[in-house]
Amino acid sequence: MKRKICFWSPLAVLAILFLAEAGFAQQPSPKLAAKQVVIHGIAAGDVNSFDPAFSGTSQDHPIMHAVMEGLVTYLAGDVSTNFQPALAEKWEVSADGRTYTFHLRKGVKFHEGFGPFTATDVEFSLNRYRDAKESAWAAQYSNISAVKVIDDFTVVVTLKSPDPFFLGRVATDNESGSFMLSKKAFDQLGKTAMRLRPIGTGPFKFVEYRTKDRVVLARNDDYWAGKPILEQIIYRYMPSTSARELALLNGEIHSMRCPLDAKLLERLKRQGMTITPFGPQIVWLFQMNTKVKPFDDIRVRRAAAYAFKREDLANFMGRDLAEPLFSPIPLGYFGAAKREDLPAELRYDHDPERAKTLLKEAGFPNGFTVDMKISERDDYRQFMTILQQQLKQVGININLSMVDHTTYHSQGMKDAEKPLFFIGDLSYPDGFIMLKRFYDSSLALGKPTSARNYSRYENPQIDALLAEAEKSGDLEKRRQLYMQIQKKVLEDMPVAPIVAQKQPGVRRPELDLGYELKNSLVLETRFTKDTRLLQR
Repeated sequence: MKRKICFWSPLAVLAILFLAEAGFAQQPSPKLAAKQVVIHGIAAGDVNSFDPAFSGTSQDHPIMHAVMEGLVTYLAGDVSTNFQPALAEKWEVSADGRTYTFHLRKGVKFHEGFGPFTATDVEFSLNRYRDAKESAWAAQYSNISAVKVIDDFTVVVTLKSPDPFFLGRVATDNESGSFMLSKKAFDQLGKTAMRLRPIGTGPFKFVEYRTKDRVVLARNDDYWAGKPILEQIIYRYMPSTSARELALLNGEIHSMRCPLDAKLLERLKRQGMTITPFGPQIVWLFQMNTKVKPFDDIRVRRAAAYAFKREDLANFMGRDLAEPLFSPIPLGYFGAAKREDLPAELRYDHDPERAKTLLKEAGFPNGFTVDMKISERDDYRQFMTILQQQLKQVGININLSMVDHTTYHSQGMKDAEKPLFFIGDLSYPDGFIMLKRFYDSSLALGKPTSARNYSRYENPQIDALLAEAEKSGDLEKRRQLYMQIQKKVLEDMPVAPIVAQKQPGVRRPELDLGYELKNSLVLETRFTKDTRLLQR
């Protein structure tokens, strides 16, 4: 077979070169702003904690993620099973899926002169996270049976049972622990001091915290992955959405946490702001205390579930970002039950007459009144106000009192007798995390091992199914077990699922994140070594 040879005329070659040059001329390289200092408006009044073993609030996460790192990470701007090297440059998994051998990156240093990062720090960090006395996230690390240091740069983690999602527990973009801590810093400074003094290996290092005002980070010039572009990051605590909006439009801040308010987002878009929806989905859950009257009566809990018109809240948020939630797990997570997977009686479609009938059967023909605290943060306050009106229509009257967001969560973890709690939450998108977090008996408030089981729901059948799922490395078996758990939880109705939502990333056009934002467990803006400010 003869090859066909093509000859290009000089005019054709010149034409192609001209077009290529013209194309390049139309897309000049963007110029950097002279001052590389970015300012972000946080949707809270103050810090909760910079100790990742205890921080569970979204205002802390962006700061910790800029300062600290995990053993592995994801491609920037995503959360998936496509894990990338971070503080571990490579790893091996045993054939039975129970042993992970991590080979650590050499030459990595902790900030403030706390020495090199070694296997001893990995051992300290993971053992701390799995200790219920030291960590709010112990349940998520309970599958670890041992952490063994082989040498300075090799560590072996042994699991009790295979976990196909284990690397997500030690990844940088995580909302529950996962960051590698400096043992030397904790030994010298103590855990109390570390609450407000984050020390890590990340691209930015902690400089200053001003109470209810700001946190300042500076560029880590010795960062192992290369010198960051930004010189400084300033996080301002701004609980008022209107104040954040005005500051963003005036150029006082470059990005902000934005509540899901369709009108607000459209207004910002018209003003030229960049709006980027991203996942994984946040679940909004109405938690009812199964140990406190009148919510110890399943008929009352089911009545509340029938009172909710999920579509109203989804419409308020914007249907391009939010959707009604019928199951404990949102659809974007592994193992989630779809609406069509559930029988009609477990969907709890809006039915106010059914709700009133159940209340009458429970001894409340005229309804009842109950007190409830809610966060002052706009999304919590606005969403709960909508639910308050829906509950009122069936006879459940809620007296709402507002507290600041940090207090709301800290008191929420301590007060086991509160009748109701409303929360928005997310996790690595394995449905098991949500199921264990909210429905495991050992995590019920009031117990020594309590975590986020705010409803104080206890069911031995659920505990057994969770234990079986945790031990299984078979994804299809896990999926079936997750389905059984979801249906049983919906039958008992300790927690009413309301909506699942994506998060709107909001920033000024001159802020280049340095990555394409698809998914992130950091709900405020996440800054990396490649983030930069461009000339306006």
